Amino acid sequence: SSPSAKIHDPKRHHSHIKSIPTLANLEHIESFPSTSWKNTYSPAFAGELDHLGEIELYNMSKRFLQRYPDLFTKKYNSVAYPIRTTEVSRTSRSGNAFGYGLWEGTGELGPCNYETFFLYSVAKKNDSLLRFWENCPNFTKVEEDPKTIEQSTLYLKSISDALVTSVKAILGIGSSQDDWQVTIDDVMLLYTACSFDVAISGDTKFCAAFSDRDILQLEYASDLEDYYVRGPGSPVGTNVSCPLLIDFFAVMDKAIASPFAPEEESFMRFAHAETILPFLTYLGVIQDSHGMMWDTPWEEIENRTYRTSLFSPFASNVAFLLYSCENSTKFRVKLLRNEVEMMFPGCDEMYCPYDKLKMIYQEKLKCNYNEICGNFPAVCPQVENLPSKDVHVTVLTVVIVGVTCLISGIVGTFLAMRFYDARQKKAKYGRLELDASDHDL
Repeated sequence: SSPSAKIHDPKRHHSHIKSIPTLANLEHIESFPSTSWKNTYSPAFAGELDHLGEIELYNMSKRFLQRYPDLFTKKYNSVAYPIRTTEVSRTSRSGNAFGYGLWEGTGELGPCNYETFFLYSVAKKNDSLLRFWENCPNFTKVEEDPKTIEQSTLYLKSISDALVTSVKAILGIGSSQDDWQVTIDDVMLLYTACSFDVAISGDTKFCAAFSDRDILQLEYASDLEDYYVRGPGSPVGTNVSCPLLIDFFAVMDKAIASPFAPEEESFMRFAHAETILPFLTYLGVIQDSHGMMWDTPWEEIENRTYRTSLFSPFASNVAFLLYSCENSTKFRVKLLRNEVEMMFPGCDEMYCPYDKLKMIYQEKLKCNYNEICGNFPAVCPQVENLPSKDVHVTVLTVVIVGVTCLISGIVGTFLAMRFYDARQKKAKYGRLELDASDHDL
């Protein structure tokens, strides 16, 4: 198949959401010889959710609504349907697009009966649940250590000359001094432009500069970096996501404690690819039996299981579905990754008994985020000889007023969802299973 046909998977290049490019140096492409391309990505919208991303989230919510209608029978209220996003415009706007699809036409606002709904977030510097990497000094050390990306760097160095030669041949560029002196930086820039253009507008003009092998090699270089930053090659980079797993089980524990009168019907979280990748690795869903090195044989590269283009495409998502069985005395959980059901690692049933699932993850649920990250409380020096009287203390009371904004977004959608009383569906588990072929993203 042509490069453009494959580009929807490999062309992540660290942009896992249909958002407006933030790379200002795309403008440099306008100066490339024999290039008529004009940069249409306005800096004013850099990092925002693209309209295609809104459509993708809206359609996804409609699919969830169709497949799991019992989850959304209640009239909307913020207690039954909490929605948390990160403090980033595009994730909040994604949550908004998803919620609009769920409750479209169920409210009383305006001619279209719009239902307003509440999204909340935590300041980035305090968000250890959805932006756990940002509040983790030990992860920052790993991310900034040149040795972390050494494998990716060595691999790019090993293929640079061949990539440049391949691109020049495809574009018909000669080798004289008067011809365009293509560099590896130019190649990477074309690759980035290909990524954004094909994802947002479907334009494949830059993708045509690459052969199939070129694209797969550049994908592997990108995967090598993720593998050692937040994948199986980075214990800190994956263990740092443990607060999210603890929170998933806390939501389910709360639901199980009151199965006949649950407060929450579903709990939705909207975050980032940087949230999803380590979380899936921590779950044991992402593994690679061969390991990944710069000099891995090409056959193993082609057949590897660690592909971020599959694990974390645009609008990637993870869902835990909790089922009650036998008059709500037994509970089972099903895992969805990108809307496709799969078994939890270590469980041999699609509908994993809840007690067994907790046993599988019991050690990981004991994790200590602060120890993983090196977040230890500062030791205050002892202050001696304080005056015993005539001391004036000023107490400052700070009132923080929250401003509600209609903003939304997503890179990764996290749903910890409840699905009660399967018996009422008059079906056994098999009748409730999703057909993976029907709902690939």
